[in-house]
Amino acid sequence: MQMNHWNKSKEELINELNILIEKHESLKESYQMGLTEISERKIFEAEILKAKNEAEKANLAKSEFLSSMSHEIRTPMNAILGYSELLESTFVNPTQKNYLESIRSSGRTLLTLINDILDLSKIEAGKLQLELDFINTKTFFSDFEKVFAFKVSEKKLRYITEISDSTPAFLYLDGMRLRQIIINLIGNAVKFTVKGEILFRVYAENPRESSRREDMVNLIIEVKDTGIGIPEKYQEEIFKSFIQVQGKTAHHGTGLGLAISQKLIRLMNGNILVRSKPDKGSSFTLTIPNVPFKSEHEEIMQDISIDPNEIVFEKAVILVVDDVEENRKFIREVLKSTALTVLEADNGENAFELIAQNLPQLVIADIYMPGLSGFDLLMRIRENPDLKNIPVIAYTAAAMKEQKEKIHNNNFDGLLMKPVQISELYIMLMNHLAFRSSQQYSSEISGKLLPSRDEIKDLPRLISVLDGPLSHTSKSLTHIQPLAKVKDFGESIIVAGIEHNSASLIKYGNELIESVDSFNIAVMLELIRGYQRMVDDLRK
Repeated sequence: MQMNHWNKSKEELINELNILIEKHESLKESYQMGLTEISERKIFEAEILKAKNEAEKANLAKSEFLSSMSHEIRTPMNAILGYSELLESTFVNPTQKNYLESIRSSGRTLLTLINDILDLSKIEAGKLQLELDFINTKTFFSDFEKVFAFKVSEKKLRYITEISDSTPAFLYLDGMRLRQIIINLIGNAVKFTVKGEILFRVYAENPRESSRREDMVNLIIEVKDTGIGIPEKYQEEIFKSFIQVQGKTAHHGTGLGLAISQKLIRLMNGNILVRSKPDKGSSFTLTIPNVPFKSEHEEIMQDISIDPNEIVFEKAVILVVDDVEENRKFIREVLKSTALTVLEADNGENAFELIAQNLPQLVIADIYMPGLSGFDLLMRIRENPDLKNIPVIAYTAAAMKEQKEKIHNNNFDGLLMKPVQISELYIMLMNHLAFRSSQQYSSEISGKLLPSRDEIKDLPRLISVLDGPLSHTSKSLTHIQPLAKVKDFGESIIVAGIEHNSASLIKYGNELIESVDSFNIAVMLELIRGYQRMVDDLRK
């Protein structure tokens, strides 16, 4: 009995052992499968990482290519547009003037094209960000008629602007990008309309969402024409890059305007709707939803324009550093009739030697030069105690946002983008060099504008304030007028006026700031010179 029991137990043990072996084989197989899966997953992850790195390298290469292309195109454009502007005042013959205008027009077209390509690249890379601010709808939308006045008149078309009363006085938008879109649409309408009219219509509607806010509207902009129209089968194609539609067929070309416009509108969460029939005209409708608005808004003037012929610089020495001779020559030619002495250097090493020898009042330096770059030159100047206070302006064709940020972060004293206009160059110089206006102006700043002594709080203390640091600032501003410092001076005067209950001081400060914002140099200089007369009248 015991032997049978032992044999039975042995069989059971063998069965259990077999079961364990089967489980082991199964676990071994699962383990091997798991190892295979892990290995395959690692390979897959490595492939994804490799593809990601390759994509990032491709994007970087694309950005570098676009940056290089922008720089290489902008550099010769600096000479083409710059010298065209200089020649404009010397040509008398109408035929020559027409030739010159053709050169300038073609140059601006090429510049627009490179800007469009850069914009398209930024949008596709997700790097373009909207810059929002309040726009004055009345002036903003009315200006387009002036922009296209010549072309409309030349083609004998009728241009109609309709701005509905429903449009709020101030809208919170990216004005520069919206302007870019509208110019593209109106430009196409004028281009493809032989006879008839262009209608530009703007109106606003309340948002229809149930959760709508009372301080938001939907902005609708329509551009209609009586032009050649667009066949239905091409009405989607026109929003693709490098596609143009003319007549009844699609033509490949540099058609980036509508492609960029559509992408920009989508960034604004809006859309473009097109309706068109061949030979009947086209209608483009922009809708931008939920745009914040205000009925009133304090505006700051952004557009600055001057007449260089009215600006007289005092004697000073400036140094222009650029490895391209034409870029140096352009600035020298612009300033040859002024009292400014223009020194030149074709590289950073020579520039630093000239700076140490001549101590110029201003340096205008290209950023990307062989050898010592503009960034390195700036660093050397700032590290030298005898030179560190000399203003250095970046002079570059680099248009990418990252490059501009690098220039800003390196604390240059200003930025001139190639191609630079003569007025832009003058404005930059006026920020750092002494000048006067050839225009005569009398601001009638006198004691009679000031309130009586009884209306002013603590007159002795006010005179002390005006005779102190403010007086030193006013004297320095009679020699050199950095615009930012003039505005700070005006704001300080306003603070003193408020503290001491002087309405005329407040008025003076506001007039000074307004003269800077509107770039009325004659008024600004006369107000600065009138400061000491105000203090003397108070003292009397």
